[in-house]
Amino acid sequence: MIWIASLGVSVEFSRAQETQLSVRAGAVGFDETSTLGYGVSFLTIPYGLAGFTMDLTVAHPSGGSYFSTSPSVVFFPVQMDEVKLGLLGGAGFYKLPGQNMKFGFSYGALGQFAFTEDLAAGLEMRAHPVFDSADAWNVMLSLSWSFEGSGGW
Repeated sequence: MIWIASLGVSVEFSRAQETQLSVRAGAVGFDETSTLGYGVSFLTIPYGLAGFTMDLTVAHPSGGSYFSTSPSVVFFPVQMDEVKLGLLGGAGFYKLPGQNMKFGFSYGALGQFAFTEDLAAGLEMRAHPVFDSADAWNVMLSLSWSFEGSGGW
């Protein structure tokens, strides 16, 4: 008689409910000046109603360059079939033209419309109170790709 003993170890990694990578373009403003800006953002929504986002925005107005990066917490109180509306807030670092890097906060709202399970378009509006500097704002259009199919939004 042969006895076979085996010990199995199962490791399961929890995947986020939704993860998106977005390209963005729109208006960036500060010091009574506005210009065209662009950037990228990464969004993960592990909890359904709440998630985390990290964005990078760049603009090149006359007299210098603008750069911001703002990790934020996002809440999605409205989620319908193809539409999501959310509120966000966080802190980040900002470089306005002619100035050194500064710390500040961000808050705003966003909306997305899903064309397919993996492709969505959105609009995001943010205000950025920056310490020891002029406040900044942006209004960005985005095109997002969900690279973790979750069977819908």
